[in-house]
Amino acid sequence: MNKIIIENDNISFEDEEVIAKFKAKNLTIDIKNKVIINEFSDDNIIQKLTINIHEKSCLILNFFNKNANLNLDMQINIYDKGSFYGNIGLIASKENNINVTTNMYQDNIKNILNIKGISKNDGYFNIKVDGNVKEKTYNNIMRESIKLLNLNNKENKILPNMLVATSEVKAEHFVTISNISDAELFYLQSRGISSKLASKLLEKAFIFSLYDNNFKKMIDK
Repeated sequence: MNKIIIENDNISFEDEEVIAKFKAKNLTIDIKNKVIINEFSDDNIIQKLTINIHEKSCLILNFFNKNANLNLDMQINIYDKGSFYGNIGLIASKENNINVTTNMYQDNIKNILNIKGISKNDGYFNIKVDGNVKEKTYNNIMRESIKLLNLNNKENKILPNMLVATSEVKAEHFVTISNISDAELFYLQSRGISSKLASKLLEKAFIFSLYDNNFKKMIDK
């Protein structure tokens, strides 16, 4: 697996899996065939990210920031028979303003976006997601899931929009904002685990449930 620091404005990937560090403020990525991008760091440099997924191509994006203070506009453009699986995990340190727009331009597209965030200390989220299914398109799937764990009683905002211009689509979204479950805390404490450690374990489980085992090993250090 290649490791790459992306400092330029444009880059293309084709048939590869990479560990990437986004060091550019504005970045455009072209995807051809099957690509996996793993990005994890404490950096908050990236401000605009555009991803073009070409026809019959697939992107799995695993993105994790454990010290998130992002002002990020992300646009994903998906073309005929393309697929996007976005797994975004964020632990907020300060204010986060995140706008995600997905555009499904043609047919037989699968667009799956999962965002999980934890607001703690001084951190909080303003998240806006627009999913666009264009007119005269067929057999597309769009799924958005946005879940926040609020541990500091800050005001978090989520605005999910599904803008669907065709009847030939399966579209669904889920949004939740919650605290750590008292029942789960009680269960762990009843097994001799301290309240502080139990909370940390549940936070970790919340975020890590986004990812496959390979990516979990990368970020669990």
